[in-house]
Amino acid sequence: MKIPGIIILIVAMILCFFVSGLFFANSGIIDEDGNLNELKVVQISKALDRIPLVSFDSEELQFLEIRQKCESKNGKWIEGVNECESISEIDCENIDGEYFECESACRNNPNADICILMCVQVCKFDL
Repeated sequence: MKIPGIIILIVAMILCFFVSGLFFANSGIIDEDGNLNELKVVQISKALDRIPLVSFDSEELQFLEIRQKCESKNGKWIEGVNECESISEIDCENIDGEYFECESACRNNPNADICILMCVQVCKFDL
């Protein structure tokens, strides 16, 4: 009597793995080159976050979304300090950042012996 129940459970598990595999294959999470499409991950995660009892790290999703917006404005995302360099003040405000027109090129390297005297436009985020 236990054998049929185990077989049904195994078939159900295989079916779930198959369906989830089709979901990921057709969702666009993996692009044509086999790389992770982070924009799709954010979109799908936001959709799944609406389901009760399903929870995602919203701070991580926010980080990915802001980084993508920075890069879409041709900005350079600085990992670890939540900064986007070389975007306009308007673009910075549109992605809810705080704009700094003239920051030091060495602001993230306090031990630099030599630093170029040049302003860097920076959009900063509190995540």
